[in-house]
Amino acid sequence: MAVFEYFDNMYDIRLKPKLLRSLIKDYLPDEKQPIPSPSQLSYIVSTIKTHGLLSECVSTNNNEPVEQKHMDKWKTTVDSWVDRLLLLTSSKMPDKIWAGICLIGVTCQECSVDRFLASYSLWFQKLHSQIQSSSDSHFVKVATCASLSDMFTRLAGFSTMKKDATNNAGKLTQPILKQLTEESSEAVLDGAVDLLCTLIKYFPASVHRHYDSVEAVIVSKIMSGKCSAVMLKKFADCLALLPKIRGDEESWLLVMQKNLISVNAYLTDAFQGLEEDSASREFLRLLVLPGKEPPPPLGGNLSVQTSAENRSEKLLLSRVSTLMLCCCTMLTNPYPVQVTIPVRPLLALVKRVLLVDGSLSEALMPFMTVMQQEFICSELPGLQLNSLDLLTAIIKGVRSQLLPYAADVVRLLTKYFKGCAFPPLRIQVYSITKMLLISMGVGMALYLAQEVINNAFVDLDSLRNEKSVASSSINAKAATDSLNQPGNRKRKHGTVRGDQQSGVNLEVALLKSKSATPISVQIAALQALEALLTVGGALRSECWRSNVDLLLITVATNVCDGGWASEDKNASVSSGEQRTWANLQLAVLHALLASLLSPSRVRPPYLSRGLELFRRGKQETGTKLAEFCAHALLALEVLIHPRSLPMTDFSSTHETFGQGFNQNNIFSSSKQNRFSGGILGMTEPDPDDDLYESWLGNGEETEAPVKTDQEMKDAMVEPSTKEIQLTATDYPAGKGDGKGVAEEVNRDKFVVESERAQAPSGGDVGTTGEADMEPTISVGGGERENKTTNKVIIAESSSLDPKSKNGASTVMEGKEMKSSKGVISAAVPSGDTTKPLSWKQKETQTVDDDSDSCPDIVYADPDSD
Repeated sequence: MAVFEYFDNMYDIRLKPKLLRSLIKDYLPDEKQPIPSPSQLSYIVSTIKTHGLLSECVSTNNNEPVEQKHMDKWKTTVDSWVDRLLLLTSSKMPDKIWAGICLIGVTCQECSVDRFLASYSLWFQKLHSQIQSSSDSHFVKVATCASLSDMFTRLAGFSTMKKDATNNAGKLTQPILKQLTEESSEAVLDGAVDLLCTLIKYFPASVHRHYDSVEAVIVSKIMSGKCSAVMLKKFADCLALLPKIRGDEESWLLVMQKNLISVNAYLTDAFQGLEEDSASREFLRLLVLPGKEPPPPLGGNLSVQTSAENRSEKLLLSRVSTLMLCCCTMLTNPYPVQVTIPVRPLLALVKRVLLVDGSLSEALMPFMTVMQQEFICSELPGLQLNSLDLLTAIIKGVRSQLLPYAADVVRLLTKYFKGCAFPPLRIQVYSITKMLLISMGVGMALYLAQEVINNAFVDLDSLRNEKSVASSSINAKAATDSLNQPGNRKRKHGTVRGDQQSGVNLEVALLKSKSATPISVQIAALQALEALLTVGGALRSECWRSNVDLLLITVATNVCDGGWASEDKNASVSSGEQRTWANLQLAVLHALLASLLSPSRVRPPYLSRGLELFRRGKQETGTKLAEFCAHALLALEVLIHPRSLPMTDFSSTHETFGQGFNQNNIFSSSKQNRFSGGILGMTEPDPDDDLYESWLGNGEETEAPVKTDQEMKDAMVEPSTKEIQLTATDYPAGKGDGKGVAEEVNRDKFVVESERAQAPSGGDVGTTGEADMEPTISVGGGERENKTTNKVIIAESSSLDPKSKNGASTVMEGKEMKSSKGVISAAVPSGDTTKPLSWKQKETQTVDDDSDSCPDIVYADPDSD
């Protein structure tokens, strides 16, 4: 019956040894069976990692105990697996040795801790014998280096095994250097240099006595000119790790100086006739202090001999690029101790490369042939791109300590930006500018703002012209506009969906229109503008802020009006261009959000149009653009929400008027001050404020039913709570289309009359007695009888000063005060003898408030009725 015993589920512990035995039987060959194919070997590795067949541990959700017999059976199966691998590595057939070595590396990663610590010594002996053998199989050599790298990577996690692992790692240094010296296959070199980098990272002491030999071998491969760009990058990374072998500051600085001196020598040979002769001497003067000897050449005498044998411009520039990449890695990778970075020589090197444009002066023409100039000009863009990468690494490595050199960096970027025309170079300069703005803040924005804006206007010029943007299809616009009308519910049968139609027209337009400025450059310019607005949008931006805001809303409208580009990688033949256009739309919306959220003295003038773009983009469900548009709408909620609190602390006002005072009066009054010298400090609505006009407009964006003045007033009624009376005797009546109330709220003159029930005599203004009653709201008219009220005049701050010529004249007639601009009266209990202010009969006292959003208050005499 045991043969027909089923498993509980895919997590059953009995399943794991069963699967492992099946892999051994079906795929792992013995002496008579052939080796598995690469696809079968890949299946073995995938199955082992997915089900954890070598882990020998079980984690159950219900923490049920596991029977020991099942664990013993699993352990026995893993023993069989290891024995089969050792049998394969002892075979005489290279293909079987290769399969066994590959699976030993997988076993080192996946087996349990106890098995790894108990068996790694035996596995190391098998692999060490293979790396020392003179096998002609490149596959075996590559697999051996890869498995050894996996083994020592896991050994680095056990501090108790560090001494034994260091001794074993020391046995590998000589075989690795032999492979790097004698082998010409890039696959073998790749595996050997990866293993060497692993030993330097985790067990640097094992390579310490071979330091000079390692440096010489790596430099010889860089100078040979026989390696591909991929391998040169590998050797550059390995050379950057070389100081970790000794782990002190002097070693790091020595390798950096050797690199810079070598680069300077190669540039002098390559740029002969393209620059002044003093450039090399000035650089050395910065790098080697007076009175000190220069360090020995990089790689010893070998590098000097190699450069003397072959001094072609191609090899010179290749070496320069590789050594610059090494410097970048040294600047950005962590190091065990703190080091002093030679910032000034590094910046001088970057400047030296960026200022060479291939032009020749008449005095230098005899030193260079036409063919030499042609080659240098062809290689200069790549060399300058490497220099910009080095500048990026300097900024990342130095971080906040770049401040003393910030002026030099700004001058260099400003000068280089003017003549930079190649798209990759402009993208990199924009990226560096963005990094400087974000890392160094508003101080950097003051000096880089104008340069960023000038170049961004040039690069985005094609997007400012609506005719040149891929959005000109009439059908696409009609279909898109149909989505923009939330109130239009009618659809004609047989019409094409708006997003499909606009996407088709957008694709066609993309194929037909090729901008002079690549989209990737325009994306970089938009990202730089976004950083500029985020960091320095509020400081000294009067001269450029309005132009940038207009540019961004124009570009966003033109780019997005033709529909949204597809983000599907398999969209069509031109899916690459579609994804590029989608990235452009996302970048311009990022910049537009920064424009709307960046602090300013006035409210964003294009808020309404921006909200409409984000609302439309949110409808593209399932895309990155829709996700960002939803985030943008939430971020902009603070600017448009009607319940947003004014920027004024009303705690003092609340204490003055008492506990029963309704704070909704404050909020309603703050709304009218939002555009009239209130929250935003504006004396009147901005004529360019399209959102304000849309709020007071005819409701074109939405088709909600228009309420009359009376209906809107009735909607505000809250019985037995408080009473507010709005009168507009001095105002022109509304037009009957829903504008009246909104216009009254926006004006400087309105009347609010609030009454409260009579409180016990002797009570303070800020307190109520046992018979305290909440005021009652009554909107629309009607007078309250048998109520004793005090009328408090609340008017605009500019109209309260009796000496002001422009303010409203305020006079007292009997028991109340009247103003030609309107009256705001609030009820105060009569008979109050303990007032927070000095109350006098027949006199008024004005309480000035510096806050723009809170109206001033004039206290009049209480009624004596």
